[in-house]
Amino acid sequence: MNESEKNIETCLPESILAEVSALPTDPQFVSLVNESLDPLKQQAFQQAGSDAYNEVVASHKPYTFTSSVRQMKSNLILLLRRLWRFPFGSGTIRSLSDMWAHYITRLQGSETYGIPSRLSQLTDLPSAPLLVADRKISGADVEDGISLVRILSDSSVAVTELTDDTTGWTWNKALPSNITGSLKNVSLNCTKAGLASGYGFMIVADLDTLNLPYLEEFRFQTGEYGYNVGLVKNATGLTKIDTPNLKAIMPRGGSIVSNNCQAYIFYECPNLVEWNAPKLTRLWCSYVTNAPLEKVVLGTLETDFMTAYGSYSNFHNTANLIHFEIGAGTAVSLHLNWWNPTNVLADQDNLQQFLSNFRSFIVLRLANRKTTTALTLTLSAAVYNAVTGANSGWASQHTLAELGITDNDLTDLETELGITSATIYATWLDTYTGANGIHWNVNKAN
Repeated sequence: MNESEKNIETCLPESILAEVSALPTDPQFVSLVNESLDPLKQQAFQQAGSDAYNEVVASHKPYTFTSSVRQMKSNLILLLRRLWRFPFGSGTIRSLSDMWAHYITRLQGSETYGIPSRLSQLTDLPSAPLLVADRKISGADVEDGISLVRILSDSSVAVTELTDDTTGWTWNKALPSNITGSLKNVSLNCTKAGLASGYGFMIVADLDTLNLPYLEEFRFQTGEYGYNVGLVKNATGLTKIDTPNLKAIMPRGGSIVSNNCQAYIFYECPNLVEWNAPKLTRLWCSYVTNAPLEKVVLGTLETDFMTAYGSYSNFHNTANLIHFEIGAGTAVSLHLNWWNPTNVLADQDNLQQFLSNFRSFIVLRLANRKTTTALTLTLSAAVYNAVTGANSGWASQHTLAELGITDNDLTDLETELGITSATIYATWLDTYTGANGIHWNVNKAN
């Protein structure tokens, strides 16, 4: 024991406080910190499977911190070690110890991908962020430290997830095939999409999820048709596409400039059952087809589904499409003549749900045209027969109540027209869409 040292009980509190306050400027304080934290840092390195820190520890010794107070060093070491593990935040990184372990993991490198370890350069926590500052790639589930050139050029680098956290940009280049070959999950915050020139799909991958939360419009090149143009292709694992802010799918330039002017929004997606686009008002020169869709939600439509050829080829080969929804106030003639949900109409329970959905999500969403010219809703023969009860179908024999619709569920206009829950479904449709109703023509396609 150094006889010159004082016992802490004999010191004035202000003297102790003065010495502690001066520590940050004491050149020996670094030595105290190293002595306090080296065992904890070594433990973190060992947990990460590395002994590289032993060399760094050796460079810190000997520890030279001294104090005029006998208990000062041991108390400070105890305090520093407690602070090392003290929870100061939430989430994965909650303490200085967690932060240290985090950077150890990031700096290990990868022998498989030839990424050198930087653990030997990690001497203290404040310098750790600087050691990873040059690793700028974000949003991809790749090895930390891999280069962009390697991702683009090396087919052995498997990118399974892309997550974009920037906003306000235009997605105008198709994702390269050497990346999409392993992709499963994609989330992009772009507001516009569509190839800058030429034809093709924005993404061709066997996706499980595709999120485009900010996308407002998808525009495609005119002058080409068929499966060469579109948004997503070959996404066999995709079950739902959610585009909550999408407003328009249409040709670049906003007008038809060629008879060859059509695009597939999604193509060869054999498990896609739901497409949510509640703000979509223009689905122009585009195909929604060849998918086992069960639910489609669109916005208040401002255009029909017509293609450049004058056909209205949408929602064909969608035998399970039971929930088709448009936005309230839709005031354009609509051709749904290719919508033929054969599997739905063939099943009694599904048929009843289909008729209820047809009332709630299509007819009640049409604009009231009573004081102006009538518009037309054109249906396929199968759908027309189902909703009008043609050939003595279900709709001509059963009431709204048998669909589970009570008098309290009726709109004010339905009540004004004398419709009740006891009204036959086919009669309800005639009354509601007739001249005294919302003045729409419900036609059967040729």
